[in-house]
Order: sequence, then structure tokens, then C-alpha cells
Amino acid sequence: MIFAIIAERTKVQFLMRSAISSSKKRPAVVLATLHGDDFICSQITSEARFDDYSILLKISDFKRGGLKQSCMIRPNKIFTADKSIILYKVGTLQESKLKEIKKIILDILAS
Repeated sequence: MIFAIIAERTKVQFLMRSAISSSKKRPAVVLATLHGDDFICSQITSEARFDDYSILLKISDFKRGGLKQSCMIRPNKIFTADKSIILYKVGTLQESKLKEIKKIILDILAS
């Protein structure tokens, strides 16, 4: 099972997803909802990452719900996920965190 965060216009929602029921839980931020059944996602890890791209995700970064511990969003680790592997919502991020994520992604694409 894998966690995902979905960005829909001005909201970011956390969802759990699973391609294989026995798989390990992994976090991700969903950056966009595409036409059809796909989402563009970015990895989240509980491992401390201190590179040029990683963004700290604290429990206080949530408007509602959230994760049990602080994590690192990895906007340089992007992938596409089908909606069939999304199970349920676990929270919503603050708008300021969403803006921070978008800025780093735009900086990566502009370089």
C-alpha cells in the first residue's frame, strides 16, 4: 500500500493507494489530476533527505488529517499513478505548503 497526496487546484489531499495489497506503504504527493484516471505524483519519504529539492512536511502543515510523523516531499521524484490504486483520503495540506511544493517543481523544470 502507498500513500498519496493529491493537489486539486488549491487543495492538496492525502490518499492511500495500493497496486498490490501486500506492498509496503509509501507516501507521495499528487501534483495534478489528469483527464481520465491518472494523477501526477511526487514521492514522500520518512527518511531524512537534505538535498536541493526535498521539502520538510510537518504535522502542522495539514489543515485536516495528516501523517503520524514528519516526512520529506521529494519533488524531483515524479511518477504517474492510476486512480484504481487510491484507497482513501487521510488529510489536506495548508495552502502555503502547496505553494512551496509548486515553486520547487517549477524551479526544477526551469533549470
